[in-house]
Amino acid sequence: MEKIVKHNISSLQRRFNLDGSKKDFFFVEKDNYETLPKEPYRTETYGIGLYRKSKISLKTGLINHMVEGPSIITMGPSVIRSWTRIDDNPYSSLIFFTEPFFLQKNIDVFYLKSFTFFEENDCHILKLDETALNKFEIIFGQIRNTINERKTYEAEIVRSYINILIHEISTAHTNNNLNEDIKTPASDILINKFKTLLAKEFIRHRSVGFYADKLNITPKYLSEKVKQVTGSTAGAWIDEMVLLEAKVLLQNKELSISQISDYLNFSEQSVFSKFFKKSTNQSPLTYRKALL
Repeated sequence: MEKIVKHNISSLQRRFNLDGSKKDFFFVEKDNYETLPKEPYRTETYGIGLYRKSKISLKTGLINHMVEGPSIITMGPSVIRSWTRIDDNPYSSLIFFTEPFFLQKNIDVFYLKSFTFFEENDCHILKLDETALNKFEIIFGQIRNTINERKTYEAEIVRSYINILIHEISTAHTNNNLNEDIKTPASDILINKFKTLLAKEFIRHRSVGFYADKLNITPKYLSEKVKQVTGSTAGAWIDEMVLLEAKVLLQNKELSISQISDYLNFSEQSVFSKFFKKSTNQSPLTYRKALL
């Protein structure tokens, strides 16, 4: 199976009650998240959001975040995410853009991938103080004005402001990391390494021993530390990651359950179905039908 379903930029616009006509980027200001999918999903776009005074629950991969404004949220195409509104007034400004649009004038095709805050689950949220909020308000305001005024070089100007946003966010993360490195416990560093490795390898490798070997520790030590820090075993984290991917794939009706089972490296479809039902009390087919 070569293709995993994602919301393309047109379908994502329709989720925000827009007409879906923008092919490269779009800007939206929103105070309602009821139209976003309730199930975990991916998109084909990069996204940067300024959340002013909102309080929303965000899950990226297996990590739960409580986002309180003012904050910046950044996400890339590979991130599985789901949202739950907490406040009645989660007002935000959002800019979504495709990689080809942003790289149109850039010869480095890996440029966006060098900014890890788009993909790493622990880096999606940047809390803002008043000074930083004012700085980002100005940049988002310039994007809003550019689009509203329909300027001749709209795409070029928006691309430039996105580039400014990315570098301001990168600078803020760098400054935060310098402070965090001083006080982060060794056990938390180990767990973060495990989570990062798991996100890359879970489809091919599901044994705790594999991850322990990669981290140069024993499986017993890894399991003990993961349980101590997160409350769940390393094996449970691996199973949850596989289950989350399965839920995303089951939303693509073009994929048969057999194809999904093969992609997730189950020996047989029946083994996949048993695994899924044990975790959700539903068969994969029942889960898929409930999405219709």
